Amino acid sequence: MSGIIKVRGARENNLKNVDLDIPKNKLVVFTGVSGSGKSSLAFNTIYAEGQRRYVESLSSYARQFLDMQKKPDVDLIEGLAPAISIEQKTTSKNPRSTVGTVTEIYDYLRLLWARIGVPYSPVTGLPIKSQTIAEMVEMTMDIPAGVRAYIMAPLVRDRKGEYKKELAFLVKQGYQRVIVDGELYDLSYVPPLDKNKKHNIFVIIDRIQMPASDASDEDKEEFKSRVYSSFEGALRLVPGSVLLRRLDTNEDVLYSQSYACPVSGFAVPKIEPRLFSFNAPIGACQGCDGLGVQLNMSPDLVVPDPSKSILDGAIAPWSRGGMLSQFEHLVDALHKQFKIPLSKPWHTLTQEQKDLVLYGTGDKPIKINWNGFIYEKPFEGVIPNIERRWRESDSESVRAELAKYQSEKPCPMCHGKRLNIQALCIKINGADIIDVCDMSIDDSYNWFMDLPNHLTQKERDIAKGRGTAYSSCITNWQWSVRGIVCVG
Repeated sequence: MSGIIKVRGARENNLKNVDLDIPKNKLVVFTGVSGSGKSSLAFNTIYAEGQRRYVESLSSYARQFLDMQKKPDVDLIEGLAPAISIEQKTTSKNPRSTVGTVTEIYDYLRLLWARIGVPYSPVTGLPIKSQTIAEMVEMTMDIPAGVRAYIMAPLVRDRKGEYKKELAFLVKQGYQRVIVDGELYDLSYVPPLDKNKKHNIFVIIDRIQMPASDASDEDKEEFKSRVYSSFEGALRLVPGSVLLRRLDTNEDVLYSQSYACPVSGFAVPKIEPRLFSFNAPIGACQGCDGLGVQLNMSPDLVVPDPSKSILDGAIAPWSRGGMLSQFEHLVDALHKQFKIPLSKPWHTLTQEQKDLVLYGTGDKPIKINWNGFIYEKPFEGVIPNIERRWRESDSESVRAELAKYQSEKPCPMCHGKRLNIQALCIKINGADIIDVCDMSIDDSYNWFMDLPNHLTQKERDIAKGRGTAYSSCITNWQWSVRGIVCVG
């Protein structure tokens, strides 16, 4: 593409057939007296055509919310990329809207991660894969010849209970043997289980011995058919997973039809685009409801001036409107029981003394003298007190007053990424979807251009198909993001 923007025959407003070439990747300034046509050329001609092309590149769904713009009065504009105007004002106060969601680029990302993303266990860091019964059988056939093994249904894994009904049901269904807490039992003679302890109950579906290395193909096929039937029986009893125990090493191998970590049991729901939406309950972080931040009472706002003492009004919620007098009995009790100085500057107090005032004494009661009436009660603490009042109050004025002590902090569960752990554990080339969203424009573009080098052929076929997520992402990066024009 040429390194210039070519404009020919610009006649918008007071322009008279203006022809000019504007170099790209340069800072270009239009100067002139008032009314000479600076704004008509920059905004009503060049930017207007770039904006019109950008709107045309969006989906029909997005275009229905935007005003269609007419072509500016110009004969020709070449070398112009689609443009977005970013002004110094807020067009939407919705905290859930981002540039990615408004331009629908994030929708393409969600589709890409749903199609070729690989879930990783947050405990082991290893990929989590689902398996078909045929894949389970093929993996079992890799066990060395002559090795004996149990094919089992993991009925109970690390759960408390007696499980009398479950064991009785197994007897009625004709099952004979079971491994309970590591011990092999006949189902009719399983000892009573302590309901307060965690148990493991594995129902033995079949006991197999791997065929000899010189076994005929017919014998191997017959053996595979038997193993297949045993896996089917195990999955009918406990849908989703089968446990195979090698008797030579006593090693357990967990096969799973769902995305679940065999070590921790961490499971991922069905991977679909809505799992990566922080605006949907299935994908949003539960700690911040998909906002990425939490509102918390800030100690720096509760004590805005540490040079003041408690008696001089260091505690802001107590100092407004002479409210300190309402808490004199509490202040006096803290002073007597914990030796907290009331007339010294706040910054001279120890951290323990500050925490007692701000966060309370927990379950430990303090002796309070209220107008001669002495009683004992735990001290709630300044911050828990205003947090409770903010939650419980029905008065908007009270809530607004208490909200002055709140500050936004990154959510401790998602660390500001807005998605839950199930969505964030799904990665492409080692990056979750928010990692890529947080990249700079150039880094993100380079990451996508290099991505095919890190995918399997199957993943490349899925991602690079015409009209699919990868090609759409690249198209949007080339025609939308890299063509941004910032207008201050």
